[in-house]
Amino acid sequence: MQDLAYGLPGWSVAQVRSQPAGGGDGVVDFASWVVDMLAARRAAADGPMRPDVLAQLARAVADPDPAPLSELMRDLVRQKVSAVAVADLYIPAVAAQLGEDWMDDRAGFAEVTLASARLQSMLRALGAAWSADRADGVSDPCLLLCVAPHEQHTLGALVVLGQLRRSGASVRLVTDPGAEDMAALLGSLSLDGVMISASGSVRLAELAQFVGMVRKLGPPGLPIVLGGGVLGAIPGAAARVGADAGAMNISQALAACGIGSAREDRARLRA
Repeated sequence: MQDLAYGLPGWSVAQVRSQPAGGGDGVVDFASWVVDMLAARRAAADGPMRPDVLAQLARAVADPDPAPLSELMRDLVRQKVSAVAVADLYIPAVAAQLGEDWMDDRAGFAEVTLASARLQSMLRALGAAWSADRADGVSDPCLLLCVAPHEQHTLGALVVLGQLRRSGASVRLVTDPGAEDMAALLGSLSLDGVMISASGSVRLAELAQFVGMVRKLGPPGLPIVLGGGVLGAIPGAAARVGADAGAMNISQALAACGIGSAREDRARLRA
């Protein structure tokens, strides 16, 4: 099991700064960039996604030289491009473009690997900052976000992770968890729900087996919510694998877990 991220209330700015860049690229200081970006967020005024910024980010993350990406991240702060826009709009758009370039032979393996690692490092740094940004004294819901077994891509789940943390939830993200891993997690965490992210290429039989395992190991009545590309690719996928609900967005996912809209209101204020 690869444990990618854990929402821990009460992190300080110093602790966020100390997080490693990850993604195999320790030269770009992602953590310090996030702190600077969040410090300027109240003045941020995002409009529609800007094609020029999107193109610059795509080039910078794929450049072997880390300097263009470092300079672009500083420029994003100066231009008041918000952390939310970077996480929810620009990074997914660049990831989609990378996938198209790979499929059409416009980008090589090394270029796509480096770019994907840097995008994930940016998301991890943002997620760490958002998990540190809850000090209102309200009890946080606790969620387990699982990438479906045998899935190769985790960037989409990292985007969801950031959105959930901005909603006020403490979130544990795990990939490819086995029965022992799930038993330990479900036995040690007081969970409000389990969310499963699956792509359109997932095998329904394997996914149904995983949902059944969660149902068996978890406490009675624990909501299990399915999300991801599988919902658009396979009609009725949530019901077919035994999940309680399918969710196309964060609002639907939180509602399926019985988490009220007040936390979304707080998230909008923080963003």
